[in-house]
Amino acid sequence: MTYGRGVLYSCNKCEYTATQKCHLKRHLETHIIRRYVCGHCSYLCNTVDYMKVHYSRKHRGEVFNQNSVIADPSFIERQRDRVC
Repeated sequence: MTYGRGVLYSCNKCEYTATQKCHLKRHLETHIIRRYVCGHCSYLCNTVDYMKVHYSRKHRGEVFNQNSVIADPSFIERQRDRVC
């Protein structure tokens, strides 16, 4: 399927479409079971981009480290009681 002069990229898991391949790649991250958890509070999200936005809004001045926000399920359970 085409959009204007470009290609329309479609998600194979839902009805999402994008005009740029990089946007589809970012969207596909939302279907990944792996969760990102904030090291300062209980915020959970599916993409690094969402975590960057969270850090910029809620934890100004904190250094964002992508490797430190990927968590295993047991860590997520321990974080649920914390409030941002």
